[in-house]
Amino acid sequence: METQIPILITLTVLAGIFGGLVSYFGFPDGRSALRRPEPDTTGASAADPASTPVPAQPVPTDTSVWQPVVRGVGAAFLVPLFLKIADSKLVDTSNPAQLSGWQFFIYGGFCLAAAISSRAFIGSVSRQVIALAADAKRNSERAMRKSAAAQLRSEAAMEISQSATAASVEAQKVGETVQADIEQAKENQVKFASVIWRTAAAAARPAAAQTFKGPAPGIRGVAGHADNEEMASDPAKGRFGGLADRDGWRIGATVTPVDSSRTFFRVTLEVTASDEAQVMSNQVAIHLHPTFKPDVVTAELGPDRTLAYTFQSLGAFTVGVEANNGKTLLELDLADPALVPNAPQEFRER
Repeated sequence: METQIPILITLTVLAGIFGGLVSYFGFPDGRSALRRPEPDTTGASAADPASTPVPAQPVPTDTSVWQPVVRGVGAAFLVPLFLKIADSKLVDTSNPAQLSGWQFFIYGGFCLAAAISSRAFIGSVSRQVIALAADAKRNSERAMRKSAAAQLRSEAAMEISQSATAASVEAQKVGETVQADIEQAKENQVKFASVIWRTAAAAARPAAAQTFKGPAPGIRGVAGHADNEEMASDPAKGRFGGLADRDGWRIGATVTPVDSSRTFFRVTLEVTASDEAQVMSNQVAIHLHPTFKPDVVTAELGPDRTLAYTFQSLGAFTVGVEANNGKTLLELDLADPALVPNAPQEFRER
C-alpha cells in the first residue's frame, strides 16, 4: 500500500483539477451574481403584489478559474475522509494487497464527482465531521458520567463495607464486655449469696423440708469467706464416729446443680435402716452445718424404713445423724468422692 500512495495522491490532484474545470466551464450560469427569472409577459397589474416577480437568491460567483480548481482539489482530498465516514473498504490501508485498476478507476470517479460539486461536497463532509465530533463528545461525556457514577457506587460500597467491619468489631467488643459482665455477675453471686439467702431464710423457714438459708456450709476456696471461721469450719467432722454405715443403718446423698449457673446445689440425704437393723425409734436427728437455721432437723423413717431430706447448699460439709435415741451415730462427708460419687467437682471444692 505504501508504494501506491504517490499514485493515489496524483490521481486525487488530477481528478480535483479536472473536476474544478468541469465545474467552471460546464455551469456558466453558476458564475452570475443573480439567477434572474424570465420577464413577466402575462400582463399582470403592477398594482397586484402577488403578480410582482420575486428576486432570486444570490449565487456565489467564481471570478477566476483557479477558484473552482482549488476548491475541486480540496474536495477531492476529502474523499478518503468521506470513505472512512461511510465505512467504505475501497481504500483499505490495513489490507496489504495491491489495489486493482478497477479500484483506482472507482476512486478517481469519487474524486471527480466531489470536485465537480465541490461546494456541496465540502459542506456535507464538514457537517458530518462536526456531527461525528459532537457524537464523540457526547459519548465521552456519557462515559465520564458512567465512570463517575461507578466510582460513586464503588465508594459507597467501600463505605458500607467499612461500616459493616466497624459494626462487627464493635459487636465483638460488646460481646466480650457482656461475657465479662456475666462472669463478674457469677463471681458476685457466689460472693454475696450468703446475704441473699440469709435474708430469704429469715422471711420464711419451712417446717417440712429444710431450705438453705445462708451461704453454703463448709465453703472451701471461695473468695470473701476465708476469714469467716464459721463458714470455713466443719464442726461435724469426726463428731459422729466417721462412718456412713453402722449397725444396719446407712446414710447416702445425691448432689445436683439447681440451675445452669451451678452456683447452688440440691442435696438429697437418704437414711436407711436395713431389715436386720434395730429400730428403737423412728425419729432421726440430722445435724447440718451451723450456718443452717435451724441446723438440727428431726425426721421420721417411713414404712419402708427410709427417709429422704432435701436442702440447698453452695458447697460440701459433713452431715451427722443420730438414730435410736442417739445410740446409733452416722457421719457423711459430702466432699468425699467415695461416699458421694455423683457430687460435682465445684461442690466438693467449696
